[in-house]
Amino acid sequence: MVSWTAACFVFRRRFAGLGQRGWARACVATVVAALVNSGWPDPDSFTTRIVIATAVQFGFVAAVAARLRRGLPDATTTSGAE
Repeated sequence: MVSWTAACFVFRRRFAGLGQRGWARACVATVVAALVNSGWPDPDSFTTRIVIATAVQFGFVAAVAARLRRGLPDATTTSGAE
């Protein structure tokens, strides 16, 4: 969970640097959603919440992988310095 959270913040920084604010926000929102879901103080539904948090994480990883497969623009071309 810690390494996945760190990876999301690395991707957030990269997406923000490329000017893709929606993806940058999605990185942070996914981390917050997974942490809130898994950290909710109800011991009776802990296993269900962990499964949901894991599904959120894997779904986001799949979306980022699909986005990266299409390719990212260069940081130099998106900053306006041509």
